[in-house]
Amino acid sequence: LGLNAGIPATDALVANRKALNRIWLETLASGNYNATQSQLDDLLDVALQCYYEGGDAVLQARALYGALAQPLSFDDTSICGGEIEERNQRDLALRSAFFVKVVPNPAKDRFSVQASGVPADAVLRVQITDLNGRVLKDTRVQNGEILAHAFSPGLYLCRVSTDDTPAAQIVKFVILP
Repeated sequence: LGLNAGIPATDALVANRKALNRIWLETLASGNYNATQSQLDDLLDVALQCYYEGGDAVLQARALYGALAQPLSFDDTSICGGEIEERNQRDLALRSAFFVKVVPNPAKDRFSVQASGVPADAVLRVQITDLNGRVLKDTRVQNGEILAHAFSPGLYLCRVSTDDTPAAQIVKFVILP
């Protein structure tokens, strides 16, 4: 509790995390399954925030409130003031405007990464990873440029992004022996 209290609350995210940590340490972490009204009020103050602004502590405050008092239902569309729908629309527009494929797939030692929904001369950031998440190649190429690399036979992931599109596309591809 002392260490938690010593953290400077520089913004709402930190303040929410501190409040949640304090209440958790005072209750469940100590084997106490009863909260005071003040603790429940503090939890509700965090739980009633939009989680885009209040961070993951908002969702955890809701869960902790449910464990200590009673489960509540929250209408995030009302709480966030339509921000959820706006974010969903932006994300959908980004995903639908940018499509990637690896050609040929399966490949042997040469393949190209082709993106639609971006300019023909766009520079693509291409990361090739194995299934364990190890980055085997991280490079920038022109859209459609041939990549030649000595990959072992197997299944790989190709993560592609551009400077103009913050969302990345991930494509599975196979290297044949």
